[in-house]
Amino acid sequence: MGEREGLTSFAVDLQSTDDNLPYRYPSRTLTITTPSGPFETPTRAATYYEYRSRMQVTAKTVVDSPVALSVRKMNFRQLDSFVNKNQPFEPLLRRIELYHHIAQYARLRLTLIQPTATVDPQDTVLPAMTVLQSDASMRDRFLRFVVRLQQEAGLNPIAVPFLDLPFSTLGSIVRDLHKSITSLGLEPIFFVDLRYPDKEFKNVISLLTEELGSQLIGLIYRRFSQAPVNYDFLSRTYSERDVAFLSAQVDRFDMRFDDLSTSHYLPFFGADMYAVEAPEGFHDEKDVPPPSEQIGGSQQDARVEMARVGRIRFFDRQSLKVKPIDSTFFDSENVLGDMKTEDREYLSQMLENREEGNSDQKKYRALNSLSKFHELQSSTREFQDLRKYIDEGSARVYVQGKTSLEPALADIRK
Repeated sequence: MGEREGLTSFAVDLQSTDDNLPYRYPSRTLTITTPSGPFETPTRAATYYEYRSRMQVTAKTVVDSPVALSVRKMNFRQLDSFVNKNQPFEPLLRRIELYHHIAQYARLRLTLIQPTATVDPQDTVLPAMTVLQSDASMRDRFLRFVVRLQQEAGLNPIAVPFLDLPFSTLGSIVRDLHKSITSLGLEPIFFVDLRYPDKEFKNVISLLTEELGSQLIGLIYRRFSQAPVNYDFLSRTYSERDVAFLSAQVDRFDMRFDDLSTSHYLPFFGADMYAVEAPEGFHDEKDVPPPSEQIGGSQQDARVEMARVGRIRFFDRQSLKVKPIDSTFFDSENVLGDMKTEDREYLSQMLENREEGNSDQKKYRALNSLSKFHELQSSTREFQDLRKYIDEGSARVYVQGKTSLEPALADIRK
């Protein structure tokens, strides 16, 4: 490890590695120590939309996840306003402070402000990333403001967004930011896109770990097929190192494997913490029009409307799948048991009368929010079970007990 600059209260310690799955990568457990206390991985990170889901369902249940991550995508118009006008900074700061107050019991709390890399279908301007690649002055202001925003909000670590630049440029930026952030007594966590070209990916990860001594690194999730060399590098190089990887914007489920939860096969591919990507428009009042507008008077539209509740998906711990509520995997008693909440009677009625959500927008939203919050709670507890198997060197037994997991792991590595 390289020499640390500045003071930090964060540490990552490898606990156990299980390499008894010869045709897959090793799985492992870590202990991550923060100023708020230690926690173990693999584990799920709670996102802002999952906290909001809890608030729409129940105020009594505590979020179990020790990690909280808010990802805010910044398009070009927002970027231009953020770096050139005074007004946007204060309201954005207040929103970040509010989220981290809501997530105050998490041991590790992060806000990532990530520039968009693709064109919005409803937009005609360049992606924010394209502008930052070509305008060094705007890039420097953006990074200064992002760091200062988190510092003002009292955050530690400071999440540094990924900038898609050649390593010759990105390396210098990383070194300068690491020096300035650690000189404040704060911990930086740099995010790297898993789709970054393989040689450059290895260079930046090695820079962070070998030269700068980073133990916490963020990854912007990509499917294994999009970055096999990078996944292989992480798994083979760092499986027995005291470095933790947080995978952000993870797909909720993988349709290639019959809706298997993506987070639950990632422990076998080099990541330690997993944050699911928030769906577009979730909790936005505009995302679900009133039923009268959706139906539009036609029988065909009415059938579409009646199918709404059937499309809501719940996580099933036994199969590790995220399936529609009308599938054979759904069991309301299992959902209630996973929640362990004082609101059992209220939630039981919600599930029993779920068809009412087809005509009642408020009930639809409540049921949809329950599916997201239930998944967070249930998934977090499932990772607790997985850790026990890994610590005992019996990850193979765990995989064999999840009939949908073993064939998926074998197929992904082909």
